[in-house]
Amino acid sequence: MIQFLPYFISLAYLTLLIELVFFPVTSQGSTFRILKGRKTGLIGSILALSSNLLVLGIIAYPLVNIYFHLHSLSTSSWVIITGLILVVLGRVLSFGAMVQLRKNPEKLHNDGYFKWTRNPNIDGTTTFLFCMCVLMPSIIFFSGCILVFIYLKNRAKLEEKFLLEAFGNQYVAYKNRTRSSLYI
Repeated sequence: MIQFLPYFISLAYLTLLIELVFFPVTSQGSTFRILKGRKTGLIGSILALSSNLLVLGIIAYPLVNIYFHLHSLSTSSWVIITGLILVVLGRVLSFGAMVQLRKNPEKLHNDGYFKWTRNPNIDGTTTFLFCMCVLMPSIIFFSGCILVFIYLKNRAKLEEKFLLEAFGNQYVAYKNRTRSSLYI
């Protein structure tokens, strides 16, 4: 079972890369739209660039690890099966939310994936990354995933401020009845 794991991990990361590069979300609360509409200055631009490089580094690390054999993969069958199922579920949640946002980017989404959580993209990405940590245990990768999680939670707070400005009471009602995250 372990012999196909590097290929599965590569394929899972490829789906994330495809989502980020070919399907950017330009919804009302997207980070792209928020940064585009504000004067961020040099410091803001450096922070945006460094956070994007951090995310790309976390994405690249497992692939480098696999191909250069920096450390071993999980060998327990039940850990691998559970990890694989949760990786797929994380990608489905993240990609499904992105598809939903792209259908109508000007709308406040409070149905579908957004009925369970205000941030299904973040929940899906978090599930994906932490399950990858289970499949490919490494303190470096786990630490990086924690940094990405902190970055994503802060980005969600920024997006929520923007959504409050854009949708007012409609967003407040949605926020009061829907959890920010499936996890926290």
